[in-house]
Order: sequence, then C-alpha cells, then structure tokens
Amino acid sequence: MEMDYLVISLLVVVAWSPITLTQSCPYPCRCDQRRKIVYCNERNLRQVPYGIPVDTKVLLLQGNSLEHSPSLESTLASLSRLERLDMHDNKLTSFPSNLPSNLVYLSLRMNRIKFVGKKAFKNLRNLKELYLDSNNITNVGIATNAFVSADSLEDLSISANNLTSLPEGLPRSLKSARFNHNKINAVSATSLEPLHELLVLDLSYNHITGDLKGLSQMRSVRTIDLSHNKLENIPINLPANVTDLLLSSNNIQYIYSASNEDHGDLQELNRLAKLDLSSNHLRSVQIGAFNTLPSSLSMELHNNPWSCDCNLVYLKRWLTYTGSILTSSEGSIQCATPSVFSGVTLNAMDAEALRCRKSSYDIDLKIVNPTSVVINYDASSANEPPYVTFSAMYGAMLCEDCTFEGNGKSDDYKARMWMEDYTIISLPSGQDTKLSNLKPDTKYAICVVTSYQHPDQIGIEQCENVRTTLYATTTTTTEQPHVQPEMPARWVWIVGGIGGGVLVAMIVLLAIWLRRRRRRSLQSYLPPRKTNTLAKNLPYSAGRGIPIVDATPEFDVTLMVRKDLSHHSDSCYSDSHDESLSTTHTGTITSKNSHLSRHNNESENHSPQVSGYLPHENTCSSKLNTDSGLFV
Repeated sequence: MEMDYLVISLLVVVAWSPITLTQSCPYPCRCDQRRKIVYCNERNLRQVPYGIPVDTKVLLLQGNSLEHSPSLESTLASLSRLERLDMHDNKLTSFPSNLPSNLVYLSLRMNRIKFVGKKAFKNLRNLKELYLDSNNITNVGIATNAFVSADSLEDLSISANNLTSLPEGLPRSLKSARFNHNKINAVSATSLEPLHELLVLDLSYNHITGDLKGLSQMRSVRTIDLSHNKLENIPINLPANVTDLLLSSNNIQYIYSASNEDHGDLQELNRLAKLDLSSNHLRSVQIGAFNTLPSSLSMELHNNPWSCDCNLVYLKRWLTYTGSILTSSEGSIQCATPSVFSGVTLNAMDAEALRCRKSSYDIDLKIVNPTSVVINYDASSANEPPYVTFSAMYGAMLCEDCTFEGNGKSDDYKARMWMEDYTIISLPSGQDTKLSNLKPDTKYAICVVTSYQHPDQIGIEQCENVRTTLYATTTTTTEQPHVQPEMPARWVWIVGGIGGGVLVAMIVLLAIWLRRRRRRSLQSYLPPRKTNTLAKNLPYSAGRGIPIVDATPEFDVTLMVRKDLSHHSDSCYSDSHDESLSTTHTGTITSKNSHLSRHNNESENHSPQVSGYLPHENTCSSKLNTDSGLFV
C-alpha cells in the first residue's frame, strides 16, 4: 500500500517537472518558464510557431524570415501578457496590427517596413520604447497622427530610413528621439513644438544645413547631436539647458560671439559640459565667443584647418587661462595657414607670432564732389573672417603735395601721421558710402579699417588719397574714378592775379588816353595865344618880390550865349541881345552893354589888383559869365 502511494507521488512530481514545460515549448524555440521568456530567434522561421505559452512576457523572434500574415497577427494578439517583442531582422513590409496592449518594448529594426498606418498604435498605450531603424520608411509612409495613441512612448528611434523631415504629431511623452542616418534637410518648428519633455535629440548623419527653428522650444533637452550634417554655422537659438552639443563633421568655419539671422552663438550655453567641434572647417574664433562657457567644459577641436593669424589669439589665450579640457589635447590643434606655420601646433605658437597678413584694401572712388566723396568697398576681396567688420577712416591731409603712391605703401608709414584729424564711419560691403562735410579743392586720405585694428595702427597701404573738386560739378564714373588733377591751388591764384592785373592796367591806360583826347578836343576851340606886353611891364608886388601877372591870357574864352534868354529876369539882357559875344587879348569886351567897356579901362589903370579877374562890383558882368555858360 505504501509502495502504491510512493508511485503515485512520483508520477505527480514528474507531471509537474520542467521536463513537461520543455515539451510544451514550441519547436524549435527555447523557453525560460521562470522568467517567462521564449527564445525563437535565429531559427530561420517563416511564421511564428504555434503553442507559445500565453503567459509569455518576452518573445524573441529576431533573425528569421517572418513576413506579414494573418496568422502572425492572431498569434501575437493572443499573448495578452506580452511586454517585450523583438522582431528585428525579418521581412516585414508594414507595421503589425493588433499587437498586445501590454507591450512596453517593440523592436522592428532591419525589416522592410514602408508604411505605418494611423491605427498602428491604437492599442499600444503602454508602449515606451519603439525601434524602427533600418527600414524603408518615408514621410509619406507615416500616416497623419499615427503616433497619437502612443501617449506613453518615451524612446523613439527611426534612424537609417528615408525621412526628409521630422514626422509631425510626435507624442509629447518622448524623452529620446533618434532620427540619425536619414535624409532630413530641415526641421520645422511644428514638429518639435510638442516635445517639451525631450532630453535627447539625435539628428546626426543627415543633410541639415541650418534650418532648426524649433530647437529653442525644447526647454528640457540635454543632448543634441547634429554631427555629420552640412551645417555652416552654429545653429540659431540653441536651448540654454543643453549639456552635450555634438557638431563634429560639418562645414562650420567660424565661431561667432553673437548671433544674427544667419548664424548662432554659444553665449547662452552656460551649462554645457561637452562640445564637439572636431572635423569641421574651423579657421578662427571671434573674440568673446567662449566667454560664457563653463571652465570645466570638455571640448573637441582637432582635425580643423586653423588659420594661425591675429584672429586666433583669443582662442590661444582662452585655452591658456581657463580650465577647459581638450579631449584630443592641445597638440591636435594645428595650423593650416599661413604655409610657413603649416603643421605647427597652436600650443607651440607665441601669441605675438599670430599676426594678420595684409588684405586687399582697394577702394572704388565712385563720385568726387566739392564737399563729398562716394566710395564702394568689396569686403569679399579682403580675405577676412565674416565677423570682421570694416569702417572708413578719412581726413584732410597735412600737405597738399603729399601722396601715398610715392612711398611704396610701406608698413613704416602710419596713415594717422598724414592727417590733421579723422572721422570713422561704417563701411558696408558692396554698398555705396558717402563721405560728407568735406572741403572743396582739398586732398583727403581715405583708409579701410578692420574691427580688430586701432586707427593709430593703420598703415598707408590701407589708404587712398583723393582731392575734392573746386566747382560744384558732379563727376560719376563706372570704370575709373574721377580724381581732380593734382594742380596746386596757388597756380590758380597766380594765373588769376596776372589776368586781373593786366585787365586793370588796360582800363587805366584807356582812361588816360580818353582824358588826353578830351583835352585836345577842347584846345581846338580856343584861339591862339598872343603875348601880352602889359603883363611884361607890370611892377612887382610891394614887399614880396612877387610880380603881378596879367591873367587875361588865362581867360581866353568864347562866350556862348543862348539865344533864348527869356527866362532870365536880369536887366543886363534885353530883347535885342546878340547871339554871341567874343573878346580878344586887348582887354575890351565889345558889347552893347557899356559897363563892360568901362570896367576894362578901370582895370588897366589900377595896378595893385590882380590882373585877369573881373571885379565883383560889376554884377552884370558876373551874371553874364555865369548865365552864358563859360567854357575854359
């Protein structure tokens, strides 16, 4: 009896032994009942084996040749407790439907999936990890709002597909999104807008050129991987909370200290712990570009064609005086240009040896006026970094005959030495710039100044000289600038003075000639003079020894009496007055007026009176001389 009981007990134990479990595991799979794992991977299966335990939590089907079929969907749907399903490296062409709702992990890597329908995630509200890498998914192959139901999804990887942009409608719950190795060339703001909880964004190995407008909205992101793209500058509006910024293998040439609409900066990234700028086209760093970065930053700067000139002094000093760690060591930062320093490490260079070589400073003089000059400067010919700005420095030269050309434009000559004073204005590249408030007919020096130069350091090789015009005429040229001939101003005044003197002399000579001609014409009306014997016999003036001269010869006159004297009321005239009265040197005036005759006789008998003047007592005679119009 006891023996029967023992046999029965042994049979019960055998019935519930692991051997029985092994037999219930479908061939050719391997099952782990304790951990609820079924291993059906790499069995060259074409369909899911029948008989998989319904309490299975982990099902591994990777490395087979499974294709989409109704049996596949029904078998998977029956595993209601399934939490992790790995079906990577199969031949699926579409996203499986009716998957168990308890799934938290799903891997469909390395299939042939081209389409993800709008009901693909209908029951997958517990799904947290989804891997769709290495398929043939395009933006067209993802249905609109396909991820709406996946409101618990945290990790999404759709790398190595054919996406040209980020899918729209990504779940807000995402914390890691990987879209590397696609063909993405732009990232819209709407695609990233809902991702407020995202921590990792991997967009490496794409075709992005710089359009990343939505990055600023990602307030929680910590890692941004943009390596192996086509970026030419630091992206604009990077999130301030980022700690790892990976920008290696792009086309970045310069690091700027301030952002604009074309490029970003690193000023707000004060939490940055790792910065990878290796394998770019970096040539220099603008002053102040790294000022706000943490001193404990780990940085990669190797494999870049650094230009070891004055624009690299800032980087050398920053690396020297901060505690930043170069993962690849400072010895990996090597000069590419100038050729004399090619291969030399930046660490070995002295700061004083980092000097800027001469650029092209050809100024196009467009218009030259008396009080202004219009110039144009093409900054692209200067071979300077884009962050270097240019200004025009101009001022009147100290000497009129000075010129820069004759001095060979040597470094020994500073432009400031040639100017009285100077004015500096901004000089936009390729645009006409007007220099105003100039003096007419004055020689000016016009120089190009870079943003890293002090005005006192400007050499004359950066300058041109021009003379403003004298007259208010505008000269415009399209090929060669019009420059006022270098004729000294004093010659203009000399020639003008000589011409004016000649003109004045001619006017004076003409006036003299006219005056003499007038005198001759007057003398032609006077009778010839006769010798006055009376004047010769006059005695000298008493007490003075001065002879009394007969003045009658000086009064040889012709009295022209107008015929019409009716307007005079003097009684000396009558209606029968003759037209003209004449006198000779006899001293007697022949007239109908007897007073004139009597006056001449009295003047001859009174020698003390000066001869030649008519006595004033004879008012009639005075009146006659006045009214008759006596001409000498």
